[in-house]
Amino acid sequence: MKEYIITIDAGSTLNIDDCNKYNIIPLRREYIFNDKVFKDNLNTNEYSLYYKNVRKGIKPTLLNINQYVYLDFWYKYLLEGKQILHFSIGSKEYKSACQAKSTFEEMFNKKVITIINPKNDIFSAGILAIEASKYRDQNLDLETTCDKITQRINSLKVYDLDNKSKKSLGINIKYLKNTCTNQSYCYIVHSDNIMMAKKYGKILKNKYGINNIKYSYVSPYKIDKTNINQLKFYCL
Repeated sequence: MKEYIITIDAGSTLNIDDCNKYNIIPLRREYIFNDKVFKDNLNTNEYSLYYKNVRKGIKPTLLNINQYVYLDFWYKYLLEGKQILHFSIGSKEYKSACQAKSTFEEMFNKKVITIINPKNDIFSAGILAIEASKYRDQNLDLETTCDKITQRINSLKVYDLDNKSKKSLGINIKYLKNTCTNQSYCYIVHSDNIMMAKKYGKILKNKYGINNIKYSYVSPYKIDKTNINQLKFYCL
């Protein structure tokens, strides 16, 4: 079986600890903040400093993405003979990644990169990449892993968690109780409102029996002042 690696776009909600734990390689993007260029280290301690400015209407801005970013990112892994399973989080990222994929496959004269673009929600790429890493650790080949992930995309459920959505959440609780088991991957994605996220996590666990809930920060450059308090619940 040919060895493959899993890569993912920056801004997927996976922090550097998650990436290291599940052996997922992130594309670290550069961004501008206060007229200075920084590299995204996927470090939640660094993110917390930026959230304060986002709340004031100031936020980091990602530098433009293009195919050359992916060509540089993937090249060394392909030279090592590895295949790549990449999770994309947005339309611009996906287009640029596909252009780089075409260039490499013409160069190597074979398929070397598979790109998964979960269009239902850009932040779902992180939880799907974790799922893929578990299949890889079970020694499933790339084709089988991709087939399973495609099926899982269809079963992924995303809900907004806030005061306005309590009614809609209640309507779906019966469904959630039947689908979110101890074996499910459940994530609440948040910015710096971790206390509110854990409050909802406690409700979902104690009142509705949904266990195995994890928490993940969203990158400061993927939100703005209007939606910084938004919470999303993912069940896979």
